[in-house]
Amino acid sequence: CVHAWDGEVRVHAWAGEVHVHAWAGEVRVHAWDGEVRVHAWAGEVRVHAWDGEVCVHVWDGEVCVHAWDGEVRIRAWDGEVRVHAWDGEVCVHVWDGEVRVHAWAGEVRVHAWDGEVRIRAWDGEIRVHAWDGEVCVHVWDGEVCVHAWDGEVRIRAWDGEICVHAWDGEVCVHAWDGVGLWCK
Repeated sequence: CVHAWDGEVRVHAWAGEVHVHAWAGEVRVHAWDGEVRVHAWAGEVRVHAWDGEVCVHVWDGEVCVHAWDGEVRIRAWDGEVRVHAWDGEVCVHVWDGEVRVHAWAGEVRVHAWDGEVRIRAWDGEIRVHAWDGEVCVHVWDGEVCVHAWDGEVRIRAWDGEICVHAWDGEVCVHAWDGVGLWCK
């Protein structure tokens, strides 16, 4: 089938399930056989193929695989693999950015971070690692530990105890738990 008007020619051709559309310097091909489909145009090729519950999408140099059987979901693309699987023993892996949740056998693990803040929680325990510049805070198992330093001053505080290590040249001060030690 050819449509021509005002300097533009469009061709639509198909035999069975192959469709070709060509016009204005652009060619588009839509072809499929069973569950395999190919779309090609403007230098881009897209392939959608599936057999049963396995589906493969290929486009723009990227391969995406969607496979599932019952409650198992696998998606893989751009170097990243995501698996969502559950069956009695619940196992969930979810991430969006840098938040990850792993839950299985009655245990939940959370790994979350944004910039320099790290949170890990599992088995009734929460651990937080946060720092801004040279100040670091670690919180876990009901205990807070602070590590702070600027130049040659070190401060560590935890479990009700504060420890300071400071030195300038040959003078060093160590003070902790009400006890001080000076050395030169």
